[in-house]
Amino acid sequence: GDPVLLAAGGAWVGWIGLPSVLLWAAAAGLSLVAARLLTGRRVSGGDRLPFGPFLAAGIWLTWLIGPLGL
Repeated sequence: GDPVLLAAGGAWVGWIGLPSVLLWAAAAGLSLVAARLLTGRRVSGGDRLPFGPFLAAGIWLTWLIGPLGL
């Protein structure tokens, strides 16, 4: 699941990159929710959104540009 993917990402980008991974993943997830709202779709608390693809994108971006804020 998601914790295993996050642990693998930590092994790949290092522990110092994990906050950046989570930031990128959360921003990507929130941007998808914002896009759904802008297109007129309803978003409720019961909607389920897999976090794994966003974690993978966050790991990749952190690997590509490095940890943020350093």
